[in-house]
Amino acid sequence: MTQSRAVISGMGIVSSIGRGLEDVWSSLRDAKSGICGRPDWAEFGLKSLVAGNVSAETYEQDFEKKELRFMPGAAVLAAEAMKDAIADAGLLPENVTDPSTGVVAGTGAGSSIIDAYEYGKRVAEKGARKLLPIYVPRTMGSSLPANLSSLFKIRG
Repeated sequence: MTQSRAVISGMGIVSSIGRGLEDVWSSLRDAKSGICGRPDWAEFGLKSLVAGNVSAETYEQDFEKKELRFMPGAAVLAAEAMKDAIADAGLLPENVTDPSTGVVAGTGAGSSIIDAYEYGKRVAEKGARKLLPIYVPRTMGSSLPANLSSLFKIRG
């Protein structure tokens, strides 16, 4: 078995306390909290009504409409962070699309709680056959790396 090396060459952050290393570092130094109340989650039966909100809508203008059809909010935010990481690393497009480049990315869920709830509600009300095909890639657990690989043309 041969061993492969993984190299982390750049960093990007899109979080509830800022975007980019400088903003986030400044927020951390100043003890700024990005946690806020989410009373609207009560209707979903959730016990915890707090979150570190980051609105994907803020960044949606950076993507084509056809790309957004398959992207849950987490993928939008991850793609923005990846753009920053690529820039931070000083990578050229040919470095990113090189066959030796790969994506390892994860999230606690493929989609947001609200998206998952809405998709489930739609299936319950109209049946699985009425669920549009775009819902599958938006809710699958591997949505994040699948979207990043597609957007950045990474095939490794």
